Amino acid sequence: MKTREKDLREKLASAQTVDDKVSAYFWLTWYLLTGGEMGGFKSTLDEFKAYAYRQHNQHGIGLSLVQEGLSYIFIGDVQSGFNLFKEALVIFETTNDRYGLGITYGRLGSAYWSFGDHQKAFDYTLKSIEICEEQGIYLAKGWSCYLLAGYYFDLKEYQSAQKYFADGLDIFTKYDEVTGVARCINGLADVFLKTGDHDNALEYNFKAYELIKDDERNVTSLSRVYNDFGRIYRNLGQQQEALNYYQKSLEIRTEMNYVQGLITTYSEISELYMDMGQIDIAISSLKRAEELAVPAKAKAKLIAIHRLFVAVYKQANDPWTALKHYDIFETMREEVMGDENTMKINNFKILHESERSKQETEIYRLRNIELKAAYDEIEQKNRDITASITYAKRIQTAVLPPREDFNQIIPEGFIFFRPKDIVSGDFYWFYEEGEQVIVALADCTGHGVPGAFMTMMGNDMLNDIIVERNVFSPAQILALLDRRLRETLKQNSADSAMHDTIDISIVAIDKNQRSIAYAGARQSMHFFHKSELLKIRGSKFHVGGDQHNQEKDFEEHQFKYELNDVIYLNSDGYPDQFHGTTKEKFKSRRLTSLYREIHAEAIKEQESTLADALDSWKQEGKQTDDILVIGVRLCEQFNPSKQPKNKIFA
Repeated sequence: MKTREKDLREKLASAQTVDDKVSAYFWLTWYLLTGGEMGGFKSTLDEFKAYAYRQHNQHGIGLSLVQEGLSYIFIGDVQSGFNLFKEALVIFETTNDRYGLGITYGRLGSAYWSFGDHQKAFDYTLKSIEICEEQGIYLAKGWSCYLLAGYYFDLKEYQSAQKYFADGLDIFTKYDEVTGVARCINGLADVFLKTGDHDNALEYNFKAYELIKDDERNVTSLSRVYNDFGRIYRNLGQQQEALNYYQKSLEIRTEMNYVQGLITTYSEISELYMDMGQIDIAISSLKRAEELAVPAKAKAKLIAIHRLFVAVYKQANDPWTALKHYDIFETMREEVMGDENTMKINNFKILHESERSKQETEIYRLRNIELKAAYDEIEQKNRDITASITYAKRIQTAVLPPREDFNQIIPEGFIFFRPKDIVSGDFYWFYEEGEQVIVALADCTGHGVPGAFMTMMGNDMLNDIIVERNVFSPAQILALLDRRLRETLKQNSADSAMHDTIDISIVAIDKNQRSIAYAGARQSMHFFHKSELLKIRGSKFHVGGDQHNQEKDFEEHQFKYELNDVIYLNSDGYPDQFHGTTKEKFKSRRLTSLYREIHAEAIKEQESTLADALDSWKQEGKQTDDILVIGVRLCEQFNPSKQPKNKIFA
């Protein structure tokens, strides 16, 4: 075991407090990830997350999300990484965790740079450097300096890039962070190469190589060194030597599935083959780079790829294809570089490179100040609103029962729950009284905050009707729920402005009699009895709403069940989800077919299959509604009950 890793694991084992243990887990996962040890990283991260959630430690939960997000960035899934960083950011802003913010701002900066949002990339990364200095998180500051240097390098501001690579190198050298030292030396070599100093470029790259060549955990950095050797030798005109090093880099990056690195190497190999006049291979390599960059949403890299397509197709005497890629290049470049936000980053370029008059420059400067003030105000309001909604989620989560409690009374059951927003308009409810078990699935008007208010009312009313009044008939429960909701929202008059409703399914299971009773309000139950599907439709009425002139009849259906029969309840979120490309809804018909396919599987596998099918259908599209599915297998362990009486989970 490497000395550094051994030291970190010993620190983890000897940690006496929760904070010490969280810190040890964080730096150990950081060490493993930056060194490319993905196997050890994954298992340690799983331990870290489990520990943080078990201890209800918000600091640890946030840091584990950051590390998980960083692993997604590594494999090219920038969007998933970004989502986890934002989730961590909400935690740290809500708890005013400056340490966590310093870490997370740097990670968000790198994601924004990949998306092509240069303004936010600079803002967040500079914030990270400032807070890390304030909090004494010097290794994190070193990595943020390294990121900032890379941004300046991409903008061809090589003097600034050299400064921040040097700042990062000083920090990493002081704290013996070999991976960081190698990366910054690599960066300096790239700066020397771009400024025409080939001797120093080679010397610095060899320094990086000597530092990590025998370090098994630094294969990611080694792939970078090999790639940079290829770049240097290509500039020196030594094409075969360059190709040899590119191939070495490609082998490592392919084995590690290091997507961001593969995009770079394939792009540079394409340039090399263009130099060599082998156009077909150049085009093939560039297409491979594009195939990797599109799903990764690596906008900055895609701009460079389409610029290269223009050059290679011009060289291939194919002007029409070159023109097509030029149009794409210009469109994407304008999206990234043409907006005024990006101009704020490069104000110095306006001053030094623009031929505009001083008066025009001052107008730009004042406009940028106004935009920045408006941007800051909006950002602060968004943070305040998000923090409030996140706190509301805690309240809603406290009301909803833990899924582990669900499986105490229903051993073979699952709850598949995906809110569209931070809080949800769908909710589940269950209760056990002796041999009676009540399970409810409800879909309230709307989603997000309005829907969440309705869930709180619905939950309280079910508690009163079932627990306090001992009403166990599903049809009677719906009738009383309807009356209570309409009274509470003052919906009994014709001029009522309140039209909010609840669509709900209620199943009552009698374990002694092996019978079930069902009633629904604009929802259906799927019941597999002896593997034969019975789809039991609920009534046409909502619970609540402005149907005050209608006599509502919530019909109750009763059945005997056999062991291994299966019940499914779902809100309309799953069937109403749009396809990622065709925009077609999933529809109830497909969901029914999916139930047919999975009902004989193990119950936990069913939940995973539902999740996978939804993700495959949705693709990169947005979730359109709250999604809730409950599955119950009526198994041997379910009958008779071993649970104490009067157990409520709501």
